[in-house]
Amino acid sequence: MFSEDQEELVAMGIFNIILTMNKVTKLFIATSCCLIILQATAQDYTADNRLYKTIDWNAFLEKLEKNADLIFFDIRTPGERSDTSKYSANNQGRIKGAIQTDYFDFNKYYPEYLKHKDDTIYLYCSHSMRSRRLAKRLADSSFSKVVNVNGGMSYLNLYGEKRYPLRKKYYETSNRYGLVSPLDLKRILKDKSVQIIDIRSDSVYNGTSKSEADNSVGTIEGVVHLPKAQLLKDASIVLDAQKKILLVDNWCDESPDVAKKLIALGYGHVSVLLFGLSDLIDRIPSSKRSFLKTRYPIILPEELLSLRKKNKVTLVDIRTITEYTNTDTLAWKNVGRLKDAIHIPPGAFTKAKFDSLKEKPIVIYDIMAHDELYEAALKLKAYGLENFSLMAGGIYFVHWKIANEHMENLRWLVDK
Repeated sequence: MFSEDQEELVAMGIFNIILTMNKVTKLFIATSCCLIILQATAQDYTADNRLYKTIDWNAFLEKLEKNADLIFFDIRTPGERSDTSKYSANNQGRIKGAIQTDYFDFNKYYPEYLKHKDDTIYLYCSHSMRSRRLAKRLADSSFSKVVNVNGGMSYLNLYGEKRYPLRKKYYETSNRYGLVSPLDLKRILKDKSVQIIDIRSDSVYNGTSKSEADNSVGTIEGVVHLPKAQLLKDASIVLDAQKKILLVDNWCDESPDVAKKLIALGYGHVSVLLFGLSDLIDRIPSSKRSFLKTRYPIILPEELLSLRKKNKVTLVDIRTITEYTNTDTLAWKNVGRLKDAIHIPPGAFTKAKFDSLKEKPIVIYDIMAHDELYEAALKLKAYGLENFSLMAGGIYFVHWKIANEHMENLRWLVDK
């Protein structure tokens, strides 16, 4: 289906298809088959609890607690399962006792699934995208008792023992560094026993890189900034070996490697911020993440819902005309639109158009918070507009939250 490298690339896209799509887009563009991969990673939630069942981690772990012989599959790549994937943000540990298969090698592992055709089988991956697709494929092959574990390893690590008390008993990892949930960062910022080091390059940290998406993630006041090369060079000078160390970057694509090197130098308590600073934007409402100074105001879908119900904002859809009208030749792009959105693609931007919309604050959105969203924000800033925001994650994120976080109230945003 794909080569090994392409499989890993798809896994990276799956892991962050919504949360950090800007970075992933650059990775996809670097391959000759990016469109094929994007089509293959399209997500469909319509089969949930129809062709297969979907449950959360608590329900799964409680079943595992009661039945040591529970049949469940870890369907990620071998690199992900062993925490050795070259896309280090995918190295999130695993659940003890899982049958190890690989979503991307269905024919090879089909006999293993077939052994358990009459059993209830549970599937998990990194973000419950591959597990959904495999669940549907098995259901189409007359498997009648297939269950998808919602959210995948990312949710298990994001919410941790606070939401999933049994995680500690069944979770294991080969990582020597720790994973810190973005939901815990605000608390850790006040912890004097933790040194937080921002290892991004000077250009990204200062907002002068070639990528407006990279520049827009923002900075945290009071966090020490040391580019990774400088940190490794001066570690003995700048780091207190008696304190815990937390490394942060934009996408969690650099900090794991630096963490390994610090551990090799003898630093014993090193962690990385799970999914990077970008995930703070996607997980924490703007009213609660004032500690992160982003280049542009960025709000969550649920915040948009509140504003839209009060008729306090003008919503602008910046996608292409085919995406907006659901007629794109790439099926994965036809995901509907948000109710009462005005359509203005970036190529049609003019200062006059947006000046005419300034009666209320403006919120712009695209499909997945691609680079184009940040480039559009840059244009609005050049027009002198200040009262505008970006919606995190794009319209895909709205659907994601409805399906994975059961935010049924967000359906009000979607144009029927």
